[in-house]
Amino acid sequence: MRGRLAALFLVLLFAGPALSAPVRIRSGEHGEFTRIVLDLPKRAKWEISQAGDKAVLTFTGLELEFDTSTAFNRLSQNRLGEISAGPEKGSLTIELGCECELSGFWYGRSSFVVDIRDVAHPAQAKTMDQAQDPQPESASTRETKTAPKPKTPLPDVHLSTAASLAMSELSSGLSPLSEDEVKPVEIKPADPAPARAPAPDMQKTRERLLRQISRAASQGLLSPKVDLPSTTDMQDHAKPGPDVPAPPSIAAAEVSKEPMDHINLNAQSSIDRDFLSTLAQASGISEGSACLDPDQVDVAAWGTDEPFARQIGAVRLRLSGEFDKTDEAAALELARLYLYFGFGVEANQALKLVAKETRDTALLKDLAEIFEKGYAPADSPLSGHLNCGAPVSLWSALSYQTLPTDAPMDENAILRGFNALPPHLRSYLGPVLSRRFLEAGRQATSDRVLRILDRSEETTTPDADLVKAEMNMAQGAEGEAKALLDDVVKSGSEPSAKALLLKIETALEAGDEISFETAQLAGAYAQENRDEALGRSLSQAYVVALAASGAFDQSYAEFTRLKAELEPENRQEIQSRVLGFLTAGADDATFLKHVFSDHVGQPDALDAKAANATTKRLLALGFTTKARQFITLQAAGEHGRDRALLHAEASLLENQPHQAEADLLGLTGEDVNVLRAKARSQMGEHKAAAELFASGNQPDMAKREAWLAEDWDRVLAANDPVLTDVAMLVNTPPDAAAPLPDDVGVLARDKALIEASSSTRNTIETLLNSQPGPDALKE
Repeated sequence: MRGRLAALFLVLLFAGPALSAPVRIRSGEHGEFTRIVLDLPKRAKWEISQAGDKAVLTFTGLELEFDTSTAFNRLSQNRLGEISAGPEKGSLTIELGCECELSGFWYGRSSFVVDIRDVAHPAQAKTMDQAQDPQPESASTRETKTAPKPKTPLPDVHLSTAASLAMSELSSGLSPLSEDEVKPVEIKPADPAPARAPAPDMQKTRERLLRQISRAASQGLLSPKVDLPSTTDMQDHAKPGPDVPAPPSIAAAEVSKEPMDHINLNAQSSIDRDFLSTLAQASGISEGSACLDPDQVDVAAWGTDEPFARQIGAVRLRLSGEFDKTDEAAALELARLYLYFGFGVEANQALKLVAKETRDTALLKDLAEIFEKGYAPADSPLSGHLNCGAPVSLWSALSYQTLPTDAPMDENAILRGFNALPPHLRSYLGPVLSRRFLEAGRQATSDRVLRILDRSEETTTPDADLVKAEMNMAQGAEGEAKALLDDVVKSGSEPSAKALLLKIETALEAGDEISFETAQLAGAYAQENRDEALGRSLSQAYVVALAASGAFDQSYAEFTRLKAELEPENRQEIQSRVLGFLTAGADDATFLKHVFSDHVGQPDALDAKAANATTKRLLALGFTTKARQFITLQAAGEHGRDRALLHAEASLLENQPHQAEADLLGLTGEDVNVLRAKARSQMGEHKAAAELFASGNQPDMAKREAWLAEDWDRVLAANDPVLTDVAMLVNTPPDAAAPLPDDVGVLARDKALIEASSSTRNTIETLLNSQPGPDALKE
């Protein structure tokens, strides 16, 4: 069985790409090049082979179907002529409409980018040089042209501004390279070069280089040249396989041999930055410059320690400017200030004063949703940034209703961002964050959040105690969890209702007693929260807790009042649980009153365990017809077996032994043999019944059936004093008594007969006393 499951898992795992949706192809113009983006299911080896105006992009090991319907929606430069499926599986044919060259690279987890760039023609380059230098040739110029061309380490590639600055600064301090390392490029100096150039000042060069790199990095145009591994790669790192290639940033066949390629720099233009940010938002990833700017979500920096009224009042005064025109900058500041104090609804109201929707306003609205609901919408731009450092990773974690298990996550950065919050936000968001980690199976991180809260009395709240109780339950410390829940319930604070619900559910699951007062308190909280999901859950717990406390009449009355507000599946669950408590704890009159009413619901919709228990009690009370109504449908597993036994018991009560044996077909066990023995006894087959009772570990019943079958050997083997005397009396023939001498008189003979008769009477009297009749049982 395990082998079949493993094979099925492998088939599903490796058949994923073939069964996935078509690969969507997107495109866009970026001035000097046209960009194509393919959203693939995973990374793989790739290769671009170009011949003239046609190129073929091939992915090894992937069987892909491409969706080209939107490939030309945003194109205007005609660099891309046609795009279609290639000659092989997992390949794409690209027909060009220009003299262009193609380059590709991976981005994010599995997005592949193809850039189509114009190729500079030599004649055009020469014309441009002449246009830039229209002056007639001079002697010095002719000498310059005839002299050998200077060698330069700058490769002839398309670089962004930041990369060009960095390379130019680096080149001044590097030794010349050979012609085999780099193709020489003609350089036209503005003035004749001196015969001997002075030695370069390396210190000044380094300072200029650092200033230029710092400037580019601060603008988001420069980042370390490090390829972050995807989630799949990290999971497969410990156990590499031939079917899971490493996701290189470039194809192995196209490793760059440029002289400056060892420099650990990766430069982007502002176009690249915005493009990758948009791509990351659509793909739900967070790498490199795709991370949000920390200032956009630095809630801790949006307020001060001054009183709330003073800070809010100062900003509200600036909302209305000249001619009652709203100052949108003040509205944004007011929204951020409300978020600093944890007011999500008020922040949303302030954002309504901003006419134009921007990325900043979208982020602020999602932050407001976190304060209001505990999580942001599913398509929030906050998601996908769990590995972006503090405070971005913190708000990304809070944006999820359930944390993803397959995404890289910087837990330390999340905790640093949480610890940097002001105390009032830590006390409010700490339990939310801790519960988020607990539900995701990260108990250690959840505990670290709680320890941060425990460091200050200002952040120790009943909500934090509730999360501690949940963690104790997850760790099996039920006693500590119950004590914490009692403390939270007694506090009368906001999380008291949740703590009471958890307390009742825990007691019901463990089979512990629930007091009537606890059930009443649940009803009060249910009424208070009736318009929320918590209120509906409390209503269910309230009805069941009443039944658990023994208040069956009130439980069914409250169920009748509240059932219109409950979902059908919740109604059936409540009816099953209440019926279980009714069957187990109610007296016969109360039990029969509710079972014969409409309160219990449709018998075929009840839980199989509760229905079987009710059937068994009805059979014990003699209500066979009503009992059969609860077991009309078949049940699975152990409940189905119990249901067959109940059918057999009902048949025996109806004096239908043959039907009882039919109900037991295919079943084995001691309990089955006992029912079969009862059926054989009803049919008069007492000897067979005795054997079945003996195999069913019922020695008394086996002895009784043996006596009824006159199987005296089995009766004697039972070693019962009363039945042994009876068996000996029956098996002793009348003439087996010792003969009297001939000289004994009549009186002696009569005396002996009287004594024998008295012994027989005593044996029969003892037998009758040990086996009382029906009348004696009634008394």
